[in-house]
Amino acid sequence: MRLKTCTILEHLACMKNACLLLVATILLALTSRAQEDKIETDRPGESQSTAVVEKGFFQAENGFRKEQQKNGDYSLFHPRTQLRLGLLKNLELRADVASKTEKNSSGQDSRNGLQPVELGLKAKIWEGKGALPTASFYTQVGIPNWASEELQKEDVFPRVRMLFENKLSNNFKLLYNAGAEWQGNGGPPQWLYTLQPELQFGDKWEAFAETYAYLQSGQAAKQYVDAGVGFYPHHNIKLDVWGGKGLSAESLDYFFSAGISFRFK
Repeated sequence: MRLKTCTILEHLACMKNACLLLVATILLALTSRAQEDKIETDRPGESQSTAVVEKGFFQAENGFRKEQQKNGDYSLFHPRTQLRLGLLKNLELRADVASKTEKNSSGQDSRNGLQPVELGLKAKIWEGKGALPTASFYTQVGIPNWASEELQKEDVFPRVRMLFENKLSNNFKLLYNAGAEWQGNGGPPQWLYTLQPELQFGDKWEAFAETYAYLQSGQAAKQYVDAGVGFYPHHNIKLDVWGGKGLSAESLDYFFSAGISFRFK
C-alpha cells in the first residue's frame, strides 16, 4: 500500500474534515450513555495504563507532539491517534495512526507523511488486590507498507509490554511497564521500562511524573524524565498536556505534547 504525500490544498481539506469529525465525535461523547467512571487513557506519559476499554465502547486518544533532537533537527506528529474498541470484558482491539513531519536544523522538510499503521490488542490478566498489582498485556504490530512511501519500514515491527498498576490510595497510584520494541530495520529490539506515580486532585484533575528508558544491545541507554497534567471536563472526555527531557547523550533533547481523548458507545 503506497500513499502519496498530499498537496497543500489536500492537507487543508484533510485538516478541515478532521476538525469536523473531531467536533462531531466530542458531541457524541458528551451525549453518550456510559458508565459514570472517568475515561482511563494511555496518554499522557510513556507508561501504558492497565485499564481496558469497556465492552461495546469506542475510545480515541489524539495528540500533537514535537520531538527536538540535540543537533537541531525535530519531528512533529500532527496528530497521532490511538483508536481503542472494547471487544470483550477484558480485551480491547487497537489501531495507532500518526501523521509525521521531520525537519532538519535548517527548517526545511526532510520527510512528511503517514507513519506505518499499527494494529494490536490489550488484555487484562488479573485484578490487583492489596500488594498484588493489577496486570495487563499489550502488543501492537506495525505494518511496514501501510504508510507514505518516504516513511515505510523494511520489516514488521512489534511492540510488547507487561503493564502493572498498584493503587496506593483513593487518589494515588503507581504505574510501571516493561517490554520490548522492534524498529522495523532488521536490528535487535529496544528493551524498555517505565515508572510513573500519578496523583488525583478532586474529580477533574490529575498530575504525574515519570522516568523511563530504552536499552539496546551495543548502545548507551536513552533515558528520560517527564511530567504532565490531565483535566476532565466530562467523564467521557480528557484533556492533557505534558513534556519531558532527555538525560543521556543518545536521547532526544526535549519533547512536549497536548491532546484530547474521548469515548462513546
